[in-house]
Amino acid sequence: VSTQSTWGINAEYMGIMMLRYCARNVIPLFRGVPAALFATRGSTKEHVWLEYDDTKKKGKFGITNYAQIHLGELVSVQLPKKGQKVKMNLAIGKFERAKAVADLIAPATGEITGVNAALKEEPTKINKSPTKAGWIAEMTIDKPEELKELLDEDGYEKYCEEINN
Repeated sequence: VSTQSTWGINAEYMGIMMLRYCARNVIPLFRGVPAALFATRGSTKEHVWLEYDDTKKKGKFGITNYAQIHLGELVSVQLPKKGQKVKMNLAIGKFERAKAVADLIAPATGEITGVNAALKEEPTKINKSPTKAGWIAEMTIDKPEELKELLDEDGYEKYCEEINN
């Protein structure tokens, strides 16, 4: 099978050129844009990620990989309760490891609509997959304006570098 187009241009070469164009001209346009403008994911300075759909005002959250590494292997998790009203930056649960307990901080104001009950039996899912199988809870978001406070991926990486120095 030939990869040559009717104009004699290699399709693979064209794909590479398109990627270069996007990397140079499109992606930089989004640097520094608050995470809340995209219906995706942001992180708090308390190391909680929030994946959200700002059109439906719903989200799912958990702790970041940075947090699970620094917490170490978890032995138990106290999850928030379904129906629980939560406020951004306030404790809503706990993580227990061999020698210490750490708070779970709400990433936004709203109501818990579901929890990952599998974490009760296997809290190490958080260590193994903090952003997939280790998600903690789902919630409605009552104050979407708070989402502007979330850090995008680059901002969160820079924040983690700052606190490590």
